Amino acid sequence: MFKLLNANFSRLKHSKMLYVIIIITVIIALFFIFNHFKVQLKVGSKNMTYDMDKMMLNYINIIGLFMAMFTSLFIGTEYDYGTIRNKIIVGHSRTSIYFSNLIVSIVVGILLEFIYMLIVIGIGVPLLAKLNLSFSQYIIIFLETILVISAYSSFFTLISFAFSNVTFSITACMLLLLGMYIISANLAYPINMPKNITESYYDDQGIEHVVKAMPNPNYPSKQKMFIYKNIYYSIPTGQASEISGKLNKVDTFNLVKYSLGFICTTNIIGIYIFKKKDLK
Repeated sequence: MFKLLNANFSRLKHSKMLYVIIIITVIIALFFIFNHFKVQLKVGSKNMTYDMDKMMLNYINIIGLFMAMFTSLFIGTEYDYGTIRNKIIVGHSRTSIYFSNLIVSIVVGILLEFIYMLIVIGIGVPLLAKLNLSFSQYIIIFLETILVISAYSSFFTLISFAFSNVTFSITACMLLLLGMYIISANLAYPINMPKNITESYYDDQGIEHVVKAMPNPNYPSKQKMFIYKNIYYSIPTGQASEISGKLNKVDTFNLVKYSLGFICTTNIIGIYIFKKKDLK
């Protein structure tokens, strides 16, 4: 395993795709910062801590796109050049080959997230405003983010090992990721729907006064909500939305439970498929 990891990380140093993704990540971080800076100049506000906290977590919603491209290309190229077959010939087990590639994918995802956060802290905070959440809260959020990254990596590693062609791998990863985005976006609405509808008005001082509260007729039943939540929390796009949307109010226990369940399931399936795969 150590030799495989050493070889993969050595190859990683020369990966053009990795450097391209890093550059895009830097551009995205700078875009978010200067876009917020323009808004701050317009409204003249010096207190945008909530936006800064959200900005810190925005990247987790799009990192799946870069993880799909990198993982499918990194593993697919090994298939195309016969590297995987050669590794098996010299005595490496399929399980160690699978996990060595998975670890590299996870490390790349963590690196991208770290670079993004570092730019936001280094440039965004001095330019815009301080972060609202505490250091300990961000540590928890970052650990939750690592779980989501691991879930993405596990899924894309499975797909990449299932196909022997790099083009098919990239296409499958991108299409399935798009499907997960669509599913999580459609489920987010009923899950976050208010249980009650209120009629209210604001007085001259801007204070809200509730006149009437009634049950929301469109609110899903318990059975539907159970199904919606289980699907939503079981896929990486839903887990990422949960982190970025709720900041420090994430149900960490459920997130860990669903993430680990997804990671274990996809890796078991992936290793089984790879062991049965004919590489001739």
